[in-house]
Amino acid sequence: MEATTIRSADGFARDLAKNFEDLKDRRVVGRCNHLLLDILTIAILAMFSVADDWPEVEGFGERRKSWLRKWLRLANGIPLHDTFLHEFDSIDRMEFPTCLFLWTQALQKASKGKVSPSMTRGYVSQAIGNAESTTFIC
Repeated sequence: MEATTIRSADGFARDLAKNFEDLKDRRVVGRCNHLLLDILTIAILAMFSVADDWPEVEGFGERRKSWLRKWLRLANGIPLHDTFLHEFDSIDRMEFPTCLFLWTQALQKASKGKVSPSMTRGYVSQAIGNAESTTFIC
């Protein structure tokens, strides 16, 4: 696996999907209300925006819903905090860190070293501001 490059909000979801493509979705097909990529994206962005628990992740999603809809399906809206808890509890504990590491490397590469994994907490809040911009990383 190799980290991909993040260029814009449109490319962000594709690049996140690319870096997380090896993460197995262990859910039962037909019984899922939310795409795994939607859940992962919201949770990762919320974490980088200083969310500390699942209710804060849900709140981040609700506050940024119109911005997130620009590149996520969100067919059934923002997942509830219990959904985030359940889904992250079922993710393979070895696969997820590897995928997340690849994505943070792509983030660092796209920012030409201006954003490192240790600096990302809070960075997303600055990057999306009032959720009006569709540019994530230029």
